Amino acid sequence: MSFQVEEQVTERDRVASRWTLRGTHRGRRVQLRGIVISCFEEGKIVEDWAASDTLELARQLGVWRSLLLLLKHGRLLRAQARAATSPS
Repeated sequence: MSFQVEEQVTERDRVASRWTLRGTHRGRRVQLRGIVISCFEEGKIVEDWAASDTLELARQLGVWRSLLLLLKHGRLLRAQARAATSPS
């Protein structure tokens, strides 16, 4: 696994960092990209705001397809359950 800061921008007491995390999962190469904005007071980080592309990571891991199948089959199961419990 490797973590690389791609770019940093500073203004007053804030630093914005764009980063990429790279690694492997079960032999498959994956990467996660994100950004964090840090607020500093007296040389220490006192607050962070962060965002990352977790949907893209899920797609790379194959989780996205699994979630779509689960949603599809979940709807079918709910429809079958409603049909079984509704009065005829």
